[in-house]
Amino acid sequence: MVDTEKQRLLSFKPGSVQPEPEGEFSNPDLGGIAWADGRFWSTDPEKGAIYQHGIDTAYSIRRSYPQPARHPFSIFSDGEYIWVGDSKTDEVYQYLLVRSLTGTSLTPLGRLQLPGIRPVAIHIAAGKLWALDGLSHKVFRYKLEASRAVALDSADLSHWLPLSRRLTGMALNNQAVWVTTADPVELHRIEAQSLRWKK
Repeated sequence: MVDTEKQRLLSFKPGSVQPEPEGEFSNPDLGGIAWADGRFWSTDPEKGAIYQHGIDTAYSIRRSYPQPARHPFSIFSDGEYIWVGDSKTDEVYQYLLVRSLTGTSLTPLGRLQLPGIRPVAIHIAAGKLWALDGLSHKVFRYKLEASRAVALDSADLSHWLPLSRRLTGMALNNQAVWVTTADPVELHRIEAQSLRWKK
């Protein structure tokens, strides 16, 4: 996980609730991070850019991909595509990772509308897009159909994460949803079977 306030990578050992620092992260206006193509990628909502980082100890910025008139924040990759959520609109942008002898480039493919939410974290699996709304503390699920996202349902996380807490990230598997918060930096595990989905 990442501490977006102090730009530090953190890890958790099995059974531990306290994060351990793994090093500084070179992005003073860090929005989110993802792992793709053997390295970290991050977003900078202030400068409107997506960064590809090196594998040195400071994870220095190797390449910058400017995004004019956009505010990239949440980011997710499955290794083939990169999806980026905009912090000031209800849109998620999709990019194709293109590899060549000169390096990796991003090819814009399109955008998805997520009306009424501001995704602080996104995740895509099995043809569904999951979006964590930082305002309502709800997780929304959408079915991906061609070039649009069709709303399915949502689950309220405010029982575990009060609205006073600022949410910064999300990961998930079949057993649980993991959510990171700021002030203080914490990692919360919510059992998947305890979520109540409503349409």
